[in-house]
Amino acid sequence: MNDERILDYLRSRGRSRPPANLVASVMAAIDAQPMPRNRFGAFVPAMVAVGVIAVVAGLAVLLGPGRNVGPAPTPAATPTPEVTTLAQLEAAVRTGITRLTQSDAVRGQVLFSVEGYLASATWFDWRPSGDEVAITREDVDVSARWWSEVDGRPLSVGERIETMISVIVDGHYYVARDEGWIAPLERPRGPLTYAGGILSGDVPTTGGIPRGAGVAVTRRHVAGGGSEWILASDDGAAVVEWHIGPDGTLAAYRIEADNGLAGSAQFAGASTVGVIEFAPQADPEPIRTPDLDAAPDPSAYGLPDDFPLARPDGG
Repeated sequence: MNDERILDYLRSRGRSRPPANLVASVMAAIDAQPMPRNRFGAFVPAMVAVGVIAVVAGLAVLLGPGRNVGPAPTPAATPTPEVTTLAQLEAAVRTGITRLTQSDAVRGQVLFSVEGYLASATWFDWRPSGDEVAITREDVDVSARWWSEVDGRPLSVGERIETMISVIVDGHYYVARDEGWIAPLERPRGPLTYAGGILSGDVPTTGGIPRGAGVAVTRRHVAGGGSEWILASDDGAAVVEWHIGPDGTLAAYRIEADNGLAGSAQFAGASTVGVIEFAPQADPEPIRTPDLDAAPDPSAYGLPDDFPLARPDGG
């Protein structure tokens, strides 16, 4: 997969949409959390707790600052989907997750956008042992509530970036912002990222669409092997996609929803999109306990140099 193919895919999809109650539920969960957080990147333990899905991912760095939605998780699929069943989708997803969790580690990238603007990017490193790293960069002007205004736009894009490192290692939880590390905190109720929730089995195979809701399930075969399973709500407000690789391993997850900030009339009309890509790893270096006296260094945990939303000052 290359960047140009991914961007072509995004342009062809037109608009962004996740599930109707996605961000409203997330925001409520965030407000209840005592630990340090940013608006989108650090909310995922709360998301796991409330059972909603967002987020976006991939190891390839596909987006920089600007009006972009997120990476296409897989190569282009054949244009004609075939109708299938929810039971078949669930079986394929469960098998795909099991294959992933049999690897030594899973790394990926999470991108979350609001109205097409990249709001946050999270790089994650998940281990079956429960150790996990999440490094989040948030564009604070994009994640602000500009969408509550008619024809609102972010005050800036890619100019005010905040970074946070979250680490779970040997049962202890650490958080760092630019000013330094915070002493071990109470361990969150769930994984650091929603990607971790999927890998840990905390996320239902229906994604952000509640079980029992009216849905349509289709499947498309992807060029080069693998399949793309599409789960759409009957009202068309939410679409969840699970991408299975040629070997049956879960490769990516994508969700779009209209009125992603519904639940408050103030936010009605905003659209959100999340994508997660998963890449199994063999023989990774162990996740290290941070040196609380040292300056936080995302690269020490493997963050790619060209990861999206790098600050203008290079940090």
